[in-house]
Amino acid sequence: MKLRIERRRILNESEEHDLIENLKHLDTLLKEYSPTSEFDEELFSEIVKKITLVSNNELNFTLLGGLSFNEMVV
Repeated sequence: MKLRIERRRILNESEEHDLIENLKHLDTLLKEYSPTSEFDEELFSEIVKKITLVSNNELNFTLLGGLSFNEMVV
């Protein structure tokens, strides 16, 4: 039982570390970004990890680091 608890603690710490590193990387990408009139597919692919259709007029975007938001589509 004690080993299981320790294993969970270590896994949680590892997941938290990965999350923090991903958020730092996202922060760096956004700080270095200079807006242009052209779509940057490489940057988009690096930042947006998943797009889910919530309804006919709403999408959910999951970003690097697990951040998530919904966007209405018209």
